[in-house]
Amino acid sequence: MGGGNAHYDGAEGVGHGEEIGYLFCSGDGCNGNNFPEADRVMRQRLIKLWTDFAKYRNPTPEVSELLQNIIWPAVSTDNGDLYYVDINENLEIKNHPKEATYGAWVELYNSLVYDDFDTY
Repeated sequence: MGGGNAHYDGAEGVGHGEEIGYLFCSGDGCNGNNFPEADRVMRQRLIKLWTDFAKYRNPTPEVSELLQNIIWPAVSTDNGDLYYVDINENLEIKNHPKEATYGAWVELYNSLVYDDFDTY
């Protein structure tokens, strides 16, 4: 099958669905002691974010030292902003995800010169 080195701009880092092994596991794979410390902390963070979202419809209903005292911002596109939580070794509130990649798509769309082209 594939070459194994496929790269898509804007899709760097952890792939879709890779968190499932941290959240749902069975058998020997659940022994967190086999994970590096950073992975054990990430697992605890993901479990807290997901369970708080399930319980309160808010992944961060209050500040938590485990979550580095962040409050996940509500989705809004006011003033062109789109705040999100960058989940990495540290949790950070950031704005404009994939800005460079998005800019390339906007440039391509604008270059098509379709006045009546709409997307839904």
